[in-house]
Amino acid sequence: MANKFFGKDHSISLSEAKKMAKKFGVDKDKIVKDEHKGKHLIPECESFDRAPFDQLLQREDCKGIRIYYGMKDIDQRVHAIIVGIDAEGKDILPTEGVVMDGINALIIENGAPCPSDCPPPGGLNS
Repeated sequence: MANKFFGKDHSISLSEAKKMAKKFGVDKDKIVKDEHKGKHLIPECESFDRAPFDQLLQREDCKGIRIYYGMKDIDQRVHAIIVGIDAEGKDILPTEGVVMDGINALIIENGAPCPSDCPPPGGLNS
């Protein structure tokens, strides 16, 4: 049986991506309670270094990635939490003392959120 997480065409056009990003930027505060509006609890985007993704995808058992969303107590902002997934679609999580192919399982977080650390204009944020 084919895995439901793999084999899909995940690509979209640039115009559709820009349209979606613009709509999210305009409408994201509509989904939060009034007392949270303008606090930037939901970032427009997050930027990450390539190195942790290379490490994540270098594992032989890593067949894809999954993005969770979480909140830190300190700022109540939404943050992306990224893990590898195996051929069965299961999360690949660190386990004490277990290393596959000499590469520890990794959970990626601590992206640079926008607003505060925004990309230069001209990409999807234009």
